[in-house]
Amino acid sequence: MTHRKRPIPGRSDPVSRWVQSLPAFWRPVAYGAGFIAFVMGLRGAAIVLPIGLVLLLFTSNHPMTDIAKVVLILVLAIVGGGLAGLAYSVAGRWARAVPLVGPYLAGWLTVAPYIVMVDLLVRLVKNQPVWAPFGAVDYFVAGLLIPIFGTQLGYMMFRTSDSESAAAEPHA
Repeated sequence: MTHRKRPIPGRSDPVSRWVQSLPAFWRPVAYGAGFIAFVMGLRGAAIVLPIGLVLLLFTSNHPMTDIAKVVLILVLAIVGGGLAGLAYSVAGRWARAVPLVGPYLAGWLTVAPYIVMVDLLVRLVKNQPVWAPFGAVDYFVAGLLIPIFGTQLGYMMFRTSDSESAAAEPHA
């Protein structure tokens, strides 16, 4: 059975056409950043953001500084998605070719930069030094999240019909 890639919904919209016009190396970067922006929108940014803005204006001693911090966090999260796409372009494509574990390795390599960015965002939220060296907790959390989310991403996005059939068929 041949594997047919599922079409991406809404490929005819202008953003998808723009992404498809990019060189193949840069498409994962655009898709990674777009995915994070899409997920933030799904999490209720249209509802949560106005409520959070009102709460921030009434409870903060420095509302403009805090608003700038929120905007910075949102932009850095999207940049993290772009870095994940860049990691896939640089290393993940070739990691997929590794027999049996390739798709999962590609997932780990793709997720790792975003997990590091999330750690930096948490430091920013907690008003901790952002560029301080990673500690034991940071390594533990990254060591826990990268395999979990990287394996899931590799399973969902990077497997092909060959790796699926190889895993499903018993060897003689």
